[in-house]
Amino acid sequence: MRIPHTIWILGMVAIPLLSTLPVMAASQMPEFTKKAGCAMCHKIDGKLIGPAFAWVADKYKDDKEAGKKIIVDRIANGSSGQWIIYTGGIIMPPYRAQTTEAQRNELADYILELDPVAPPG
Repeated sequence: MRIPHTIWILGMVAIPLLSTLPVMAASQMPEFTKKAGCAMCHKIDGKLIGPAFAWVADKYKDDKEAGKKIIVDRIANGSSGQWIIYTGGIIMPPYRAQTTEAQRNELADYILELDPVAPPG
């Protein structure tokens, strides 16, 4: 069976595009966040246990460079008291052992690229 030329060309274009869909979907957290545990406490657009990532994006929208350093540090070393009004005092434990430096930077970049959303209240 011979595949028509136009279908072959369409496949050559469509398959590479389909393989980039997870990367292009802004609503999906990086894959490692599920394994590392980030997704157990954080959602993109609403409170779970910790603040929404979009709220964090809002907090640092005016200085993303400084925000990135802070986010990377808090992922590695944990944090407390920053979002107490929303977390009720639950601390963010350190995730240095569960993440690599590259992953921490990737997550910080991802958060800061989200559309910022002001937290309620």
